[in-house]
Amino acid sequence: MVRDERELVHGRGIDDDSEGESAAARAERSGDVGVFIHVLQHLGQRAEWRGEYRRAIDYTQRAVALAAEHRMPGEALFGHWFLGIARVAIGEYGRGFELLGQCT
Repeated sequence: MVRDERELVHGRGIDDDSEGESAAARAERSGDVGVFIHVLQHLGQRAEWRGEYRRAIDYTQRAVALAAEHRMPGEALFGHWFLGIARVAIGEYGRGFELLGQCT
């Protein structure tokens, strides 16, 4: 994530998710749910930064569902924040603000 932020600051794009998707596949195969959730959320965050809100929602919803299933409230909270922002960005204001309200 730090590298992505550095790339954005220097005006470089973050359009290629192949590294992240490869990391997600490895994390899923490894059975380390925490790492898998983190990578999914990272991919969702990248998509959100690019304005690809529906893609961001897809990645992040999967991460939040896994976090809830495995009782990882911190990860679920992080995901709800990005889901709320993405929902508002696509005009789903009620659902977006509801999700953001769950973060308080």
